[in-house]
Formats: sequence, C-alpha cells, structure tokens
Amino acid sequence: MRHDVGNYIILNANVSERVIAADLGSHVRIGVYVPGSSGHRILVVGSAPSTLDAPFFDLTVAYKKALSDATKHAGSFAFPDSVGDGSSTEHDLEISSLTGDRFANAPTVFLIGNLVARDLEALGRTVASVGFEEVGRATTSARAFRDRVDGQSALDVITSRAPDLIVLALTDDTKGEGLDYITDLLVGGLSGRESGYTPRIVLLYKGMPDSAILGRLQAALPTVAHQIHGGSPNEPMDLGTPNLAIEDAMRAVYRSSFAGCEIPQAIARAPRVPRASALGAAARELSNNQGLDVAVLSCEHSGVNVVVARGGESEAVRVTSGHDNGRSFHVGLQTPIDRVARWLPDVPLPHAMHAYVLGQTAHPTSVPTSTSELQLAHAIWVAAARDALRASGGGRNPLDDVSIDLAVLTGEVTYTIGRPMQAVLLLINSFEICGVTQLALDASNALAMSGCLLDMDVPVMTESSLMELGVCVALRGQAPFGESAVVVEVHPEGRPTIEREVSSGSMDVVQWEAGLEADVKIWPGSKFDVGLGYGRPAHLRVPITPGSVGLVIDARGRPLSWPDDAEDRHARVEQWCRALNAYAAQRPWPEASSHNG
Repeated sequence: MRHDVGNYIILNANVSERVIAADLGSHVRIGVYVPGSSGHRILVVGSAPSTLDAPFFDLTVAYKKALSDATKHAGSFAFPDSVGDGSSTEHDLEISSLTGDRFANAPTVFLIGNLVARDLEALGRTVASVGFEEVGRATTSARAFRDRVDGQSALDVITSRAPDLIVLALTDDTKGEGLDYITDLLVGGLSGRESGYTPRIVLLYKGMPDSAILGRLQAALPTVAHQIHGGSPNEPMDLGTPNLAIEDAMRAVYRSSFAGCEIPQAIARAPRVPRASALGAAARELSNNQGLDVAVLSCEHSGVNVVVARGGESEAVRVTSGHDNGRSFHVGLQTPIDRVARWLPDVPLPHAMHAYVLGQTAHPTSVPTSTSELQLAHAIWVAAARDALRASGGGRNPLDDVSIDLAVLTGEVTYTIGRPMQAVLLLINSFEICGVTQLALDASNALAMSGCLLDMDVPVMTESSLMELGVCVALRGQAPFGESAVVVEVHPEGRPTIEREVSSGSMDVVQWEAGLEADVKIWPGSKFDVGLGYGRPAHLRVPITPGSVGLVIDARGRPLSWPDDAEDRHARVEQWCRALNAYAAQRPWPEASSHNG
C-alpha cells in the first residue's frame, strides 16, 4: 500500500474546519478529523464503554467520557477551549455523521398503492434517497386496488421481512374501498401479533380519507396521514409532501432505536449512516484512490460485515446475532462450534465456548483473559465471516473472481489484537485469499466513521487510519503434506538475499529491516499457482516494504483443507500459529470454565 507523500495535516487550519464523527457500538467512539492536503484525516479517536444499556440507559455518560478522551488527546489543536483535564467548554458540539450497531443496516420500507408507473418509480426513488431500503411492493396502476393486489401475499412478505415502515399511497380512492381493504389487511394481519412487530404507517392519500376507516388503522398501528396532490395519468404526483413525510418517518424510526434511553442532543440530531453503507463508502474510496480491488472485514461484537470494492462499485454481506430489548447478542451464539473448532489448536469444550459467548453478551466490552480465550474469540469471527460469505445473496461469494489486492481488518476486533500477526491470520483465514495481497489494520477502528463522513460528501483521506501489516503470498492448488510447494527470494535493498522454501500445508514469514524496500521473486511448484499459472514463477512488479510483520507465505493450498483425524487437524493449526508466532503459549481449556467479564 502506497501513500502520497503529500498526505500531511494542515497545521494552520481553522478549528472550525475540523469534522467529528461518532460510532455507537459496545463502545461509544468519537473521531476527530482535521484538514489534510487532500481531505480530512483522522487525528484522534476517543472511546468509552457504552452506557446505553442497563443499568444506565443513558448514552450521555459514555458520550461525555469519549468526548473527554478525544479532547485530551487532540488538545488545543482541535479543541482550543479545552482545559487541562481534557474536558471541553464547547457544549454545542456538532457531529457531522453517525454510524453504529443500532443502525447497522438501512431501515426498510414496503410500498402499497395504486400509483401509475411514473409516480411509483418516483416514490421509490424518494424512499431510497431518504435512506430506506425497499423490501417489497404490492402495487398496481389500476384504480381497482382490491381486485388487482394479492393482499395475503403482500402480508406474507411484510410479516417475513418486518419492514420498519409501510407506505400506503392511494391517488384514486374516492369511495374509500382501497383504504378499507388495506386497513382490514394490516389490522387483521399485524395488530396484536405475539412477535410484537409493529411497523410505522405513512398514508399518502389524494383527498380526505374516511375518518372511521382511518381511525381504525390509527388505533391499531402508528399511522400518520398526509394529503397529496396529482397522481393521475396526466398529472404527476407532487412529491413535496411525500418526501417530508418519509423524512419524518426516518427520524421516528431512528428515535425508536433509542426508546427508553437518554441521548445527548449532539447524537440525536446527527445524520445517521448504516454501518454497511459507511464501510462500503470507505472501501470504494480506498479502491478508487489506489486503483486496487479491496476487501474489508469488520468484526463487531454482534456481527461481521464483509465489503468488497472494485471499479467504483461495492458489495456487502453481513451475519448478525440479533438482539433482545436493545441488547445485542454476541455473534458466537449462532456460530456452530464445529466450524469454530477447526481454527483452534485445541477443541473448546461446548460449555467453555458457551460460557465465553454468554459472558461477552453480558459484558461486551470485556477482553479475552487468556491465550485460549483470545484464539477462541478470533476463531468465532473467522467462522462467522466465512459463513457470511457462504450465505451471500444468490449463493455467490462476492470474492469469487476477485483477486484481492488489499485486505483490511477493522471493527471491535481491533481491541483484541495483541500482535499484528493475529490480524494477518484473521484476514487470510476469513477471506482465504490467493495470490499476492497487501494487508492492513485499521488500528484506531475509524474506517466506519470515515465512511459515514464520505457518505455525507465530506472528503476524507481514508488511508490515514490504516497501519500496513505486510504482504501475503498465498498459493492455489494442492499437494501431499510436506512436499515442497514454493521457493521465495526476498532482496532487501543493500542487504543479503533471503531465500525461503516452504512445504505444502505450512506457513512461514520472512522479515527484514523496517522501511527497507525489497524485490520479491516467487517460484511455485508445479502443483501450485501464485497468479500466473501452475508452476509459473512470478516477480513482483514493484518493491515492497515489510510493514509490521513482513512477507507471509501461505502454502496451505486453496481451497483450504484439514486432515481427517482431529488430533492431526489441531496439530496443524498449532503449527501454523507457531510458525508465524501469532499467539503466546497457551494453557489447555479447563474442565470447567466460566467467563468473569
């Protein structure tokens, strides 16, 4: 990964030009950005454990601590009114953009109505521009709504997808039959359900709706009615009122995500960007700036996001654990133990994994207390990431047919990274990358905040939060374990050549002086391919620097496979970890385990 030499902070920038973003997860995090040579760059991140859940239910406590942390580290450069203890006298702080777990994905909407095609598409664009993701439609351009729409099928979609908002748009319903039909459908199908699912309703109605029918709908579901104009085949629907109504609905949906909690005004009024959208914007920016195919792995307490960006486009997949009364479950609660165990040098007893995951759900800001727990935490994230890729839309892995040039690790996993090589293994094992790939760690966990600023059209130097880990050479193909797989030569500038032969099924790392560029030549065996064909040597076109870990050689083959025997399988994993010195020596899992948080 190469950075422009002009990426410096403008030291004489006006303080009013600073930009602040926030990320709400198990920690409340405040990112302070200042002007650089080609956009804003991260200066400091303040963090504090969230107080949104019990016993506080008051985000103000954590927000003030995170802001104080940011103020203390940024100092008078970004906060000229700060005092010695790190507090700030700036009470009306403006947060430019906000992302977080409570809005990990965009709010969803279902459209129902009898709009002509022109107005229906315009309304679809409007809900998308406000930030809703459309999950279905039950619409017809015919005026006889009741006869043309399959109400039961629409209700099935609504109950299965549980949209946050249902928009009812009726532009020709003078007798009220369409509204009466929809009211019967929604009240009978949704009101009083055991699931507790209660969507918001926005009614866009041409004329005055029947008060009795509207009253019945409002008594059962939170409904706001608006009168609209136009909508005939000869007169387009006026979108002014619908746009305002849907914007109000978006604000109501976001307020409901904090129901029963105290929220600072700066957070309450900040524009929100779903985490997946924020990560997508950051990945596209990295891809465009460097002309690379980029994959981002974001590992959070409650889920995993994978974003792949290529040629100005991005694709995202996610696996999440869900939540109960606002508290997110740890992602390990839905990750099968057999898929986790294959990434561990010893098998976690079921009750050990169960205790760890429950402990993390109860105490999401706690960190692993032993090497075994640390490896278990990382193995859960790897298994979840691979599940997300496997279960992506249409069964197609977004990494298919994409040679990753740059892989980035971000998210709350960064709090657990004790050695840079742990981040390397997480990326390689999750993505099962092939060929030559640059690896980076978002050490300050600022990538989502950078992305939510980019989504709000704030120029950000996304690379400013990344730490270069190194480069991985990963071979495609298979050979018997122990057979010679590849020879790699590293030629550091002005230093002796380093030659390393790695056998099939193994991993190794070549390290040299920090900051020193080196030429790399690769000679794969006849059964392996490094990107140019089986058995064909490769010479990297540009020299590389070692970053934090050096050049990692992965000769385990692709696709990855494990020995059938369990003991051999765990011994193989332990060999990989030892070869890279990724983890400290560990103790076996005890017969009884509990997580102290």
